[in-house]
Amino acid sequence: RWVLHPINRLIESTNEIRRGNLDLMLKARSGDEVGRLSEAFNEMAIALRQTRKADTLNLMRTRRATEELFKALPMAVAVFDLDGTVETATETAGRHFGLRPGLRADAAGCAWLQPLLQRALDAADPVREVAGETVQRFVDNCERFFQPLAVPIMIGAKEGEPTGVALILKDVTQLHEQQELKRNVVATVSHQLKTPLTSVRMAVHLL
Repeated sequence: RWVLHPINRLIESTNEIRRGNLDLMLKARSGDEVGRLSEAFNEMAIALRQTRKADTLNLMRTRRATEELFKALPMAVAVFDLDGTVETATETAGRHFGLRPGLRADAAGCAWLQPLLQRALDAADPVREVAGETVQRFVDNCERFFQPLAVPIMIGAKEGEPTGVALILKDVTQLHEQQELKRNVVATVSHQLKTPLTSVRMAVHLL
């Protein structure tokens, strides 16, 4: 019992460390090998706590900086997790599409959003983006057009496991206006050509 009790206590403490309890401290009641092992165990726990604290601070600092930089992006971008919930989004995405952190894709009021995200997850290709149909929105009483692109976010190129989807809403209003202008020019030229041709055709018919 004198030998096994300290060893069992070390085994239980090791299991606590494995479960994430790094605040555990052992009482080194003797100066023998078991006592020195308990002291080494305590030093290991202290080092693990310091490492976890440093990693947590670095993660929080990086996350905070990423969120602030992300919000400053002029393009409408939102990141969804695997459940279809917005993790972070730019101010443009929130203002134009109502995409804000905590919002589910099926509650965003966009019928095209959920199927597009699912297609991106099914594709699971880190270098391929899934494009959706052009979306029409009225922003500040102006008609705008956006091209949604869903890009799966992968853990790594080799693992190929998606962790979420990045939705990029590209403003294609200018391109749409140029295409509309081209169609109008073609229609106008076609109409202007038809007018004299109709007169010539009538004259030929009379002849």
